Amino acid sequence: MILINSILKVFKQLLPYGFASLSFIVILKLTIKNIRLLNAIKVTKYMPYTCSQLGYVINLSGKPGVGKTTTGAGITNYLIKYIQMKMMREMDDIRKSLSEIDFNVLEKDFIETLENSNFDENLAFKKVLDDYSFDTLYTNNLHIFNKKEMLKDYLKRYWILNFRQRYVLSKTYFFDCVDGQNALQLDPSSLELLKVEERRNYQLDIATVIFEDEKQFGSGNVFSNNKEVKTSGKKEQRSLIRNAYEGLVYEVTTKQYDGDEVKLERKGISASLNIRSRKEINYSIGYIKLLKFIYNLMIFPYQFVFFFHNYDEKLDRLKKKTNFLRKLERKIDDYEKIIKSDGFIVVYARSYFDADDVGKQNKELYENVKLIFEKELCYGSIYTHEYKTIANHYKKFNENAIYETTSIFDDKLKLDVWNKSVKR
Repeated sequence: MILINSILKVFKQLLPYGFASLSFIVILKLTIKNIRLLNAIKVTKYMPYTCSQLGYVINLSGKPGVGKTTTGAGITNYLIKYIQMKMMREMDDIRKSLSEIDFNVLEKDFIETLENSNFDENLAFKKVLDDYSFDTLYTNNLHIFNKKEMLKDYLKRYWILNFRQRYVLSKTYFFDCVDGQNALQLDPSSLELLKVEERRNYQLDIATVIFEDEKQFGSGNVFSNNKEVKTSGKKEQRSLIRNAYEGLVYEVTTKQYDGDEVKLERKGISASLNIRSRKEINYSIGYIKLLKFIYNLMIFPYQFVFFFHNYDEKLDRLKKKTNFLRKLERKIDDYEKIIKSDGFIVVYARSYFDADDVGKQNKELYENVKLIFEKELCYGSIYTHEYKTIANHYKKFNENAIYETTSIFDDKLKLDVWNKSVKR
């Protein structure tokens, strides 16, 4: 009894210290989490610039499920933001340079002309600019510029920002989370510059991000005819991507393995990122934990009663019924999804200096990079199981499929499977 009293006395003495230690650990964890969130918020402000500095042709590789498409979507959305900011900055520079022009009048005339021209922008550009003439050129003390061409550049950017929009070309589903629009369907052959004059299918314009997911399935893969690749013009398109498109076009591709693309085109890649891992940073979900605790308290009496007879079956039946518990469960799930969707994704990758070295372990061949994206700009743009349609398509060709179960005793079946394998 004396021993028990002594233990209780010591416990009472240590209780405040234990509570203080536990509180300190909880507060420390919350503080670290909040610091990470604040850092993520700060870093994502500069992500449009960070993504633009990766290069004009960005390739992402890595094992299935590591986050290639997710990362590609994040980079693409931030590049859209960068392109928009750059065009607005260029428009402002033109406005400052041509002080003799009333840009309110210019924009008003352009909108009216565009509407009267059935939204044919090229016709509208010509009609509006025909009303302007200049006796002098403009110089920034480094280069000389034609003032009418400067006005055309202004109107082109104004048209893109306010009318054309749609900044993404993609062969798979892509939703532009910046402007709330679906991407235009990409025809990969339209990027083959030496063939478009014959095909008449040219798609590319300035202020565009080409997003090509799983590029190993397209032309230019290792199974392509080498002569065909050399004469297609895709290499030339990548070489001209900055100069020909005024620094306003980017290409983002994903592949499981970089060697899947022929060397001729691979050499045009500016940045080769090999995705290693990713993690999520979520806002505090203390409120969700409280709701889950209440839900577990409410369902506990049923669990106790069902424990003695057909526990799993009865509990499963209860959870499928329409009742207050189901509504509470739905509310908890909705709140959890809302909070989690507002977090961040941290991607860890290796940026290789040469596309031919991707996957090699020598640390001199790459540098480690960390990219932070807002979740909605990643998960909100893509559909993870984009290619399930292909699997459904091949299900139709199953007339000769084997449906027998495996058996250790069925020697005939083993021989049949073996013979079919070696005859391929």
